[in-house]
Amino acid sequence: MTAAHAIPANWARRRLRFDATFNPVKSKLNLPPDSEVSFVPMDAVGEFGGLQLDQVRPIEQVYSGYTYFADGDVCIAKITPCFENGKGALAQGLTNGTAFGTTELHVIRPSPALDAQFLFYLTIAQDFRSFGEAEMVGAGGQKRVPEEFLKDWRAPLPSL
Repeated sequence: MTAAHAIPANWARRRLRFDATFNPVKSKLNLPPDSEVSFVPMDAVGEFGGLQLDQVRPIEQVYSGYTYFADGDVCIAKITPCFENGKGALAQGLTNGTAFGTTELHVIRPSPALDAQFLFYLTIAQDFRSFGEAEMVGAGGQKRVPEEFLKDWRAPLPSL
């Protein structure tokens, strides 16, 4: 292992699939259909963090056809060039703790054994972005990072 990829001796490398849920199912939502939730198009996802949360919609208008995420989830753009540009965020301050947005996001929900802020920092790191870019599939300007890359990525993880 090169010095650039060395991790402290007390850290572990584990596939992310063991410490997170990917693209969680919205069927477990327990909100009435007329509840307002945050709406997040791709242009509201910041580069290297942040979500513009100025749009809200009733859940019944966005339940079908949009990506679901909640407070504490890490969102990552999956399409080129948004992925390479670092578009992604740790979701916080969502209306009713819930959002729906662009279908071009992967959502990672960390388990209690993984700190969400640390996971977000990992996803904006250069090595993660470089490896993800190399795994993109698709044609031309429509290349996407596959979910399997996220699940199989061996994240360097300290203890909590």
